[in-house]
Amino acid sequence: MSDRRRVVCPGCSCLCDGSTVAADSKIPVEVESCSVGAVWFAGRRSEPTESSTSYVGEIRELLSKANSPLITGIENLTTETQQLALRVADRFYCGIDSGWSNACRGSMASLQRYGKVTATLGEISNRSDLVMLWFCDPMKTHPRFVERFIRKSVDQKKRLIVIDESKTATAEIADEFIHVSAVDAIEFAQQLRMSIDDADNKSDLAAELIAAKYGSVFVGKPNNTEADFDVVTDQWFQLVRSLNDHTRFVMGALRNDRNGIGANNVLTSLCGFPNAVRFTKDGPLHNGLEYSTESVIRRRECDLLIVCDAGSFEPFESRLDVDTIAWLKTIPVIVLSDFPANKYQTATLHISAETPGWTTAGDFVRLDNVPIPMSALYGVEMRTVQDLLEGLLVA
Repeated sequence: MSDRRRVVCPGCSCLCDGSTVAADSKIPVEVESCSVGAVWFAGRRSEPTESSTSYVGEIRELLSKANSPLITGIENLTTETQQLALRVADRFYCGIDSGWSNACRGSMASLQRYGKVTATLGEISNRSDLVMLWFCDPMKTHPRFVERFIRKSVDQKKRLIVIDESKTATAEIADEFIHVSAVDAIEFAQQLRMSIDDADNKSDLAAELIAAKYGSVFVGKPNNTEADFDVVTDQWFQLVRSLNDHTRFVMGALRNDRNGIGANNVLTSLCGFPNAVRFTKDGPLHNGLEYSTESVIRRRECDLLIVCDAGSFEPFESRLDVDTIAWLKTIPVIVLSDFPANKYQTATLHISAETPGWTTAGDFVRLDNVPIPMSALYGVEMRTVQDLLEGLLVA
């Protein structure tokens, strides 16, 4: 029998180590108790990628001619490669962003406004006695989250409260389910925050939260507008701060953007802004969502697009409407992907890229901001994207 070793699964931002692979790399990866990880591994390719060095001159020429180039999708890159991508954006005066959607970026603005009381998943697993999930369904999106961090031990069973607009798979196993429609989410959060601060007239839920010795809340996104989501996240950031006047309470988010937290950290540490940055001769600029991928594409403001798509569950074009795809065909689009070229309609240049956690090693950042090192599963590590970006930086 072949020796087997445990590896990190990059299928979601939990970054579990519950996968095994044969030492000879010929036996398929087995993912324990996780449908998301199984789907991710099943969609990966293991054959060697082509050399990217031959494309350096062509891409450098396209970048030098572009007036408003944009690099996006760096949430799919390792932290080390994200740093190279940012240096390329600085070198060629590009915009750079973590991913395609503006959804859930309100939490970053709320963090800047109010600060955040948070903790690692290890601390929550070991100390928290109450966990509340707000409009998120980890049994679907992060299948091992509950068993690893909430119901890890029968001796430390945490009370689980789910607040959502429908009875999700997670709500089915929760101790308490509270129905709140998406349109009422803001009002509910506001009333709960006011009830926390009301010494004489607390709601049952407020009293239960205050009675916890160590509470945790994980916030998702109701199906409403982005502006409303900003208001809701503001309420939760303030609510958790208020709860800490009575007990210990922390906050997290079940993000689905793979290494999006790593991208936020890299951008913040190297240029001062967490996402949606535009480099100019005067330095990096940031103005809310003005320079985000979704906003720039919607306004048709870029004349060159570089998309990092390796490791994602589906090609980026699946998120776009017909008019946007038609417009992208009118500008140069460079796609770095582990999907085959025939999956893309808009790619002017398709470069077969390595897959982080599969054919290349590197760090991803877990949803609680803890960096997790991943190893390459298949023989010699591939460095297509890293070699390409390093080549662009050569004078």
